[in-house]
Amino acid sequence: DSERWVLRNVDFMIERHEKIALVGLNGLGKTTLLRVLAGRLGPSEGKRLIGHNVTVGYQSQDFAETMDDQSTPLDTVRAMGAGASDQEVRTLLGGFGFGGADVEKPVHVLSGGEKVRLAFARLLIKPPHFLLLDEPTTHLDIAAREALEQALVAFTGTLCIVSHDIEFVKNVAAVIVAMTPPGITRYSGDYDYYLAKTAAVAAPIKEPKGPSGRRAGRQASAVVVQKYSKVRRELQKEIEKLEKKIGACESEQSELLEQMKGTGVDYAAINRELSVLQQKVTGYQSRWEAFAIELDSLEREYKAARRVVS
Repeated sequence: DSERWVLRNVDFMIERHEKIALVGLNGLGKTTLLRVLAGRLGPSEGKRLIGHNVTVGYQSQDFAETMDDQSTPLDTVRAMGAGASDQEVRTLLGGFGFGGADVEKPVHVLSGGEKVRLAFARLLIKPPHFLLLDEPTTHLDIAAREALEQALVAFTGTLCIVSHDIEFVKNVAAVIVAMTPPGITRYSGDYDYYLAKTAAVAAPIKEPKGPSGRRAGRQASAVVVQKYSKVRRELQKEIEKLEKKIGACESEQSELLEQMKGTGVDYAAINRELSVLQQKVTGYQSRWEAFAIELDSLEREYKAARRVVS
């Protein structure tokens, strides 16, 4: 409303193949951020940029109501899966609880939970490059939830979810973005890593007094120690990827500068390309610094945790 901001000064980049969960209490802007990322809500200031040729799929909590009531589950999924065989369609439907004669029922006789399951089957027969899901496990039974979880773990595209189902988040997401109004905080690790990091910030690791306190302190420290190697590898991998991207951009810049020494050169076009490359380099360098700071913080937390555990 131009006075109170849900989100402001958010600088956020999602890389190909990342699987991200937005977490935080109700009312802090998870669904708002998801809608902005999906292009369903325009930002009041700033801009949203989507990758070249990236297709985006957004599913809100009421998306199951958008299907044709007179169609059948088989026809609904088949219509979305151009090129998929009949067997592939039936196998996917089976994973979401539609077997035998169920695939020929009209959509209007399905229960709310069945419609949700069918909507996910329809989506996953030919998923977009970038998938955004708002509370996807609502109304799903255990079998359908597990089927969705397996499908998303196997999904080779980029994923961003909002979910209050902690186990689902733990099993699917590899990156956590916490809502810290009016901004966000990115944690380059899974949900357990996020918990360890936020616990460390709230209460720096130290050995509490008394036997039970010492036990609890050691357990909290053990989580940090256990996750250290995996998270450290992931951070180093991200840093190396960014260094390669920066190097590639700098090589392109050098080539373009060489071209400017020739004759009959379109200087305006080359300058535009150089400007785009410089924007990329600046973004990559900013993310490199963030990862480097996080890696340094992880190293210090690990050393402190090791002292408590030992």
